[in-house]
Amino acid sequence: MTQQISITPLRLEKYYFSEPYFLSPYRFYVAGTNNSINKLEDFFGKKLGLQTGTSSHENIKALDPEGKIEIVSFSPDTVATIPNNVINGKISGSTTAVIIFPNLKENTGLDIKMVGDVIFTEVNAFPFRKDEAGKKLRDEVSKVVVEMREDGTLEELANKWFGYNPMEGLDANEALDKLLEQYRRDGLIK
Repeated sequence: MTQQISITPLRLEKYYFSEPYFLSPYRFYVAGTNNSINKLEDFFGKKLGLQTGTSSHENIKALDPEGKIEIVSFSPDTVATIPNNVINGKISGSTTAVIIFPNLKENTGLDIKMVGDVIFTEVNAFPFRKDEAGKKLRDEVSKVVVEMREDGTLEELANKWFGYNPMEGLDANEALDKLLEQYRRDGLIK
């Protein structure tokens, strides 16, 4: 059994990861009436709502090492209140995966909008224990992921369940290399 797992610095310390199987670009969202926020720096001195323990939390901290953005943490139990907090002005915005935003907007019925360019891209892969058995299993799973990517199975499944291919026009290994390079540059990994 597995679920969508993003590669993060903390997880890299603890797990081996398979070849990436999914890329998930993230953008900011704000109230529909907010025209002053379009990029990371526009959040300096403002409150950004994020769920604790997520890749968004880790990535924003890495992108804002001086802590100029006030992160307001939401637990898994309260994360669903983030859009309402954006609308009522308790926070200026949040982040979400581009693929999730249309459902978020539709399900809440709130006047929210995505702004700016992609701020980071989650690289999703399967985690394995950091031992010999985990390494062996990682290698076996990675082989299957590559085969599924090359024979079109991953694209077919993504189109069936998400309505589009999140890997289209993207190179999973290039995205992973960029992510790891950013983490090294930020001193989050060696």
